[in-house]
Amino acid sequence: MPQSPSQLLPAAAAALILVLFCSACPQGPSATAQGKGGPSSATADAQSTEVPAADVITQDGRSAAVKGDGLVSTVFIDASETMKPEAYTLEDLRQLRTSLAPAEAYGRFTEKGYSFDALGACKAATAGDGEALACFIAAGGDIHSGSEAARYDTPLLTAVAGGFGTLSEFLLDEGADIEYRDRLTQSTAAAWAAILGNVEMLKLLQRRGADLMVRCGPKQQNLLIYAAQTGSTEALRYLLQQGLPVDDTDSIQLNALMVAAKGGYTDCCRVLVEGGADVNYTEPDRGYTPLLAACYMLKYETADYLISAGGDKLHKAKDGSDAVFMIGLSGSAEGVEWLVRQQMDLNARRPLDGATLLMLCSAKGDARAVEALLLAHADPTLSDNAGRSALTYAREAQKSETEQLLLRVLPEKSQI
Repeated sequence: MPQSPSQLLPAAAAALILVLFCSACPQGPSATAQGKGGPSSATADAQSTEVPAADVITQDGRSAAVKGDGLVSTVFIDASETMKPEAYTLEDLRQLRTSLAPAEAYGRFTEKGYSFDALGACKAATAGDGEALACFIAAGGDIHSGSEAARYDTPLLTAVAGGFGTLSEFLLDEGADIEYRDRLTQSTAAAWAAILGNVEMLKLLQRRGADLMVRCGPKQQNLLIYAAQTGSTEALRYLLQQGLPVDDTDSIQLNALMVAAKGGYTDCCRVLVEGGADVNYTEPDRGYTPLLAACYMLKYETADYLISAGGDKLHKAKDGSDAVFMIGLSGSAEGVEWLVRQQMDLNARRPLDGATLLMLCSAKGDARAVEALLLAHADPTLSDNAGRSALTYAREAQKSETEQLLLRVLPEKSQI
């Protein structure tokens, strides 16, 4: 289950993270369920392991483990960007639902090892167990809202995240709320499908009446931003075809192109720019553009594309930083090579104090970057506004390795 994008951006080097979460509950509390043919309550049986509350558990791409309130559940959602094969047809599930008496349905559900509550229903949905959910509904189980035991999911949200189309349709037929928002991230089923890049699920939900123009999460992000967070190119393309405004921003004035650029999703950037996105959009808080966002995260391929699409490589953020300083200060020789390839001015001065990149890298003691800058003909004789040279920076910071590199290339009169 994807955690809604908290995710962005340039305020941070905080990475864009897709967090799938599911029920997590210490053993003990009971969750009440009004079953027509069985006991009125059952104990939630999720086994949980404590982890530091600040941690998030991530995996690559669009799948991730489950986190909630400092507890990680052993129940995991196998998130999917495609529809999965299912053992039952929609008609099979409908017939089963109507053919079972409540007592029999309750017995068949619990015999599968599920607790008769929202947690058990979500486990069944996680497994794509349509038979179990048909029994759960026939026995009077509640599929319409999440519970404390199930940590805010519903079977529909879980089925959507798992890529179970037939099961999702069945739950919608049974009255599941297509616009229900999980209480942890305030994300709808359509938002989950978008962040997972499941275009077929998006189509299914739209056909069933889902609002694709919805804004979700604490930052009120549209579905384009959700899809951009995980590099879901096809989802972006589909959503644009449905008329979502390409430059629409969230509550902190970030748009899908900014998100895709920071994530290094070049193909997503291409889809968005071809869809009309402003390649030089500037967010008002710090003055970042998509290109600066890519440079900040050292996404060279994405930065190359944005420049080729018309991105202004001389643009400066509000603090005066530009592509030269963002990439150069990474200390990466590869970064310096990128600056040279893009014909950037390696002797550009920082507005604050007139320092050049060579001065700042010398003070950091970054020998690789200093060597790469010198090979690219950065001028070691320049001085900042206070008259200090790169050599002075190295000496004041007691960085002997960069000092020696500078001494090799400086004329004798500049070595004093």
